[in-house]
Amino acid sequence: LTVTTSTVALTGTAKDLVAALDGVTTYAGKVTVTGSYTVADLKAINTAVSGDTVLANKNVALTGKISDITAALTGITDYAGAIKLTDVPANTTELVSIANLTKGKITLPANGYIDLEGTAAELQPVLTNINGAYKNDVTVTALDNLDPVKALAQLKAINDATTGNVEVAAAAASALEGSIKDIHAALKGITGFTADVTVTDTK
Repeated sequence: LTVTTSTVALTGTAKDLVAALDGVTTYAGKVTVTGSYTVADLKAINTAVSGDTVLANKNVALTGKISDITAALTGITDYAGAIKLTDVPANTTELVSIANLTKGKITLPANGYIDLEGTAAELQPVLTNINGAYKNDVTVTALDNLDPVKALAQLKAINDATTGNVEVAAAAASALEGSIKDIHAALKGITGFTADVTVTDTK
């Protein structure tokens, strides 16, 4: 199918847009999806559209394989729906990529928990977006080394979200600063932490 004017903005339901764009590639107009949609709908629309795709309803829950979810949501901003994955992430990078596609919660299959390794900046948004506690081990390779208050917040958030073991790589140890309560929560279960810790209260 050849479209001679490919920059006209389109608005409609996912089903209507999929039908309208069937066989079309590199449609450059803005496409706004109204109502509900599925992973398959968004994949088909994304395949046809090179311009912006906007979701009028950003909170529709999606279920599917990682590759399909990625193809459906890549390039779409502000999606905030829950995602239920049906396969196991291959590595930390793959799970980080999924977490970056939504502001909503991510549910993993029962066998979908893998050991994670990455910077605190990568791991914190992933672990805080997981639906329920993360069950496997987590290795932090870098904390914020410029702001000890932020570094504490990062490590606390990671530890709070995890029931597995949390390890801070020796090279990642960064100064921490905060309350006794927060420092205790951040370092819970961690051994051999070598950086300075500054306590800002007495209780």
